[in-house]
Amino acid sequence: MATNLQFIKKEVATSVSSLTISNCFSSDYDVYYINVSLDLEGAGMFEIQFLDTSDSVITGDNYDVAALEMKDNASYNEYKATNQIPGVGLRGIGAYLNDGDGYGFTGYIYNPFDSNKFTFMHSQSATTNAFTSGFEGGKAIGVHKQAVSVFGFKIKDSGANTFNYINCAVYGVK
Repeated sequence: MATNLQFIKKEVATSVSSLTISNCFSSDYDVYYINVSLDLEGAGMFEIQFLDTSDSVITGDNYDVAALEMKDNASYNEYKATNQIPGVGLRGIGAYLNDGDGYGFTGYIYNPFDSNKFTFMHSQSATTNAFTSGFEGGKAIGVHKQAVSVFGFKIKDSGANTFNYINCAVYGVK
């Protein structure tokens, strides 16, 4: 894979329930790299939803995801879901958010702007667990099985909790 990252945009917010990254995809790149750091007040599953030109979540139950959560204090956990609704999006594409003091997520998004192809994603993540004082890592893949142009994405958690802070940087890959 190419290693030349071209900075596109960065969004930073505090005390929000979600973060929208608008108009970050274009015909300039086929592959994008995203880097997210955050702290969540509560617990829930990390989610990404794809957006259309008006920053609306793309409708249809076309999201599939498979994830592996690796914990330092217990056995691994597999999470698989097919045909998730757009209100859920790629739920579980990152490790479980568990009221920790830090969370890191990196992912690659493929073909988001190409209206003739599905949008794919793979990711890895790491977090602390406030309840066990341990660490958790995750690897995941996902697909949006609808051949449409994606212009941006939204990050949230399944519990509708507040992000104390969230930072997201988007890069094009050359």
